[in-house]
Amino acid sequence: MRKLVSILLTLAVVLGLSLTMAVPVAVGASGYDSTLTLENKDANWSVINDGIQGTLEYISSDALFWYNFSATGLTADTNYSLIYYADKPNRFVNWGGNNPGALIATFETNETGVIAATAGSVNLNMDLPSPPDANIADISYCGAPDNYTTCHGAKIWLVPTEYLPTEWPNDESWMNWNSTIVSNILFETNLIWYDDTDVGSSGSVGLTATVPDIVAISVNPTSINFGTLLPGSTSDVFTITVKNVGTRTVNVDAGVSGSAGDLFFDNLAMRLDSSGGGSTRPWSGIITNLAMDGSTYVQTWLPVPSDYTPSGTETATLVFEATAV
Repeated sequence: MRKLVSILLTLAVVLGLSLTMAVPVAVGASGYDSTLTLENKDANWSVINDGIQGTLEYISSDALFWYNFSATGLTADTNYSLIYYADKPNRFVNWGGNNPGALIATFETNETGVIAATAGSVNLNMDLPSPPDANIADISYCGAPDNYTTCHGAKIWLVPTEYLPTEWPNDESWMNWNSTIVSNILFETNLIWYDDTDVGSSGSVGLTATVPDIVAISVNPTSINFGTLLPGSTSDVFTITVKNVGTRTVNVDAGVSGSAGDLFFDNLAMRLDSSGGGSTRPWSGIITNLAMDGSTYVQTWLPVPSDYTPSGTETATLVFEATAV
């Protein structure tokens, strides 16, 4: 009398991974503590006293740049941009204000050329001035023709938006410097300093990432059905891919558990690849030095002894266990 055996083998694996990232969060503020007047100037950088000017109120230290801006005497119904203009050392030859430069806000004048007082805030992600702006230390504005009370700092300008390249400050291709441009820009009358409290002095944003020390593997497939086998027969060979999904190089052991009888425990065969023969348990160190994100495969099959007498369906679990090297 022939005996039929139907066998299902399942695989079990534990996978764990976590990653955390912390970024500083900006906080609010109220009450302006500093004021800057912006004026139009002639070709010699002298202020033109014609009533065309702007006023910037701002908070000098906060996670956001809080501002209140107004202006009069500008071109009617025109878009203007309030910018941080950062010079290069050769500022009269290579200019563009994008060293690094930043857009603070945009406004539109009314029919009489006025920008009504407008309050807002912007996350600049940098101090003003910010390196490598040459106005931090290389160029002094305390002497003629500027005679500012602050010798070093950041320039703030109000510019018709059409003068700015589309990708400014990443693009410095301004229109040529000429009297038309000068007469339509409001320039700083002093230099300012702003401390962005959630970035370092270099203008970088602090990031923190924690990657735990992980020992983990994955296997595919997660189940194998050897089918219906007669005593004395051998199943097909099945391939199992083992991948290191942790952060450590590992050795991998394998073993069988949960078998109701001894069929899997005594007879299941396994080998690292197709190059050699097979062996029954124990499979200690069947995989060695599997690097992070590396993968390899093992092959398994089930020979049923000719004198095997139990019948029915048997199940077990093939467990792969990883150990850090």
